[in-house]
Amino acid sequence: MTAATGAASVAARPARSMKLRMGVLAAGLSIAVVLALGLLFGVKRVKEITMDSVAVLPIVNATGDPNAEYLSEGITQDLVSTLSQIPNLKVVSLASAYRYKGKSIDPPTVARELGVHTILTGRMVHRGNDLSISAEFVDAEHDRVMWSKQYQWKLTDVPNVQAEITQDISENLKMNLSGAQKTRIALRSTQNSEAYQLYLQGRFYWNRRTAGGVNKAIDYFQQAVAKDPNYALAYSGLADSYFSLARNSAVLSPKEAGARARQAAEKALDLDPFLGEAHASMGLVLLIFEWDFAGAEREFRRAIDLTPGYPYAHQWYAEVLYATGRYEESIQENRKAVVLEPFTPILQGNLGLSLMFAKHLAESEKQFLKTLDMDPNYLLAHNGYAQVLIVQKRFDEAVAEMEKTSQSMQESSYFRGYLGYAYARAGKTMEARKILGQLIEEAKTRYVSWLGIADIYAGLGEKDHVLAALELAYQQGDTRMDQIRARAGVDLDFPWTSDPRFAELLKKIGLPPLN
Repeated sequence: MTAATGAASVAARPARSMKLRMGVLAAGLSIAVVLALGLLFGVKRVKEITMDSVAVLPIVNATGDPNAEYLSEGITQDLVSTLSQIPNLKVVSLASAYRYKGKSIDPPTVARELGVHTILTGRMVHRGNDLSISAEFVDAEHDRVMWSKQYQWKLTDVPNVQAEITQDISENLKMNLSGAQKTRIALRSTQNSEAYQLYLQGRFYWNRRTAGGVNKAIDYFQQAVAKDPNYALAYSGLADSYFSLARNSAVLSPKEAGARARQAAEKALDLDPFLGEAHASMGLVLLIFEWDFAGAEREFRRAIDLTPGYPYAHQWYAEVLYATGRYEESIQENRKAVVLEPFTPILQGNLGLSLMFAKHLAESEKQFLKTLDMDPNYLLAHNGYAQVLIVQKRFDEAVAEMEKTSQSMQESSYFRGYLGYAYARAGKTMEARKILGQLIEEAKTRYVSWLGIADIYAGLGEKDHVLAALELAYQQGDTRMDQIRARAGVDLDFPWTSDPRFAELLKKIGLPPLN
């Protein structure tokens, strides 16, 4: 690798505008990390700035290949993940920075909105086996380009730069990383470029959280581990995908998804016991599929200890907390996730759930509206908002929200069941019973969430049927059973929650009794 270094500006210069367009046929994590670290530390420092936070903005594709968007997005995300290993450095995620794609940026404004002091930007051109990257590191507080640098790489050189990455982090940030920390950073990637690109495509589709997207993600992750059987991150991605497929689209039975997710999470941990994402994946298995709440908490806390900048570890840990009745702690943990990724709807929405379960209903409603303003098509936010509306007895509004969710995710028997519940609470008994009949009939030939069926019975006030359906959901291992205590605690119109059979069900799941 060769690098031609530009002189850094001494006087403040006007903010540089840059359109952020995704994509380049690049080589992967190592390129992005060397770029950033070389940019940060490879040129003369103009002045000391606050190096406690950085936003990595998507690299501009100057080649103009739209088919490589997954590569550009994935390289930036891996750069964020790797820099997040550095203690005491806040790194803003790609999801939050992505909102600036294709826009002219004003560094002070961007920094203020993202809560950082510095910004990394870049521009890539790919020709044949050559990759050219020009980059800037901006002191956003003073609107000053601190460093500018241009790099020239041969793609074949990429697998050989990990040692340089670790050395730059430890020497130039003066963090005195331990041997274990250096190893952790170096082990994140793979030496197989094909496996790496397949992994990037997997995460690209997993981030979409649709049934079709998650199925594509699983396929790409499986191809990645076939290319490199020692690729721990790809196994972690597989585990997360089986969770998403079972919970959000409810097209794969929990027992089947749980077995596959556990196998993938165990393999990831066997390959790299210091990988925070792998511990978070195992935490999901324990929480969602096995209802081992103490074990899940240990795994999430370990994931946060290893990778404090990984927002989903905070989000999933927050679910353990609200599932077991520790609502205020759950709110705080979700706020940590939102600080790390301020513009990610799934994290904003989960904060709304924590607020609702803690009975901060006005704040919860405001949070869901904020999430939907961020992404009007985010279905889980419509579902969460419907829950808040029902608790406030605004049933017709809740029906409207659930109709949006169910129509866009018709494959999910759980969301159809919750729509039936909303209908029943709104007095639309005929519509509720129609969905109920459809789900019971479908359950004869395919997986159907009995928790969704229990919801409809609850709306209809049929207590014995509710408890019978909940028992079947328990036997299924429904992926939302961990939430039933929190739901019962906030929606006080459920008379069956005082029934001894419900208390026994909570005990079997491993949840504490209702107060």
